[in-house]
Amino acid sequence: MDALGELAEEFKLVVIEDAAQAIGAEWSGKSAGTHKAGSLGAVAAFSFYPTKNLSAYGDAGAVTTMDADWAEHMRRLRNHGSPRRYVHEEMGGIRGWIRCTRLFCG
Repeated sequence: MDALGELAEEFKLVVIEDAAQAIGAEWSGKSAGTHKAGSLGAVAAFSFYPTKNLSAYGDAGAVTTMDADWAEHMRRLRNHGSPRRYVHEEMGGIRGWIRCTRLFCG
């Protein structure tokens, strides 16, 4: 993660953490202190799919971030690009595909 963080900083990239089954995990590298899963990147995604270590009844998940812009973006995505009723600021494209179902992908 230290090397990835350095690359991201050098090339002005954003680290998006895949923390799907990492609930409660910690990582300790060169950077100061121990880091909990979900705090290593600008954004982290957790999965609560029934076969994961923390499950829900059906498909579920969570996104964490400390960045206000990313948080607002995620709030819009969870509501089909809409910050309020009947106003859609983000439409279609790859951002609109949260999950590709078997019907569409098969």
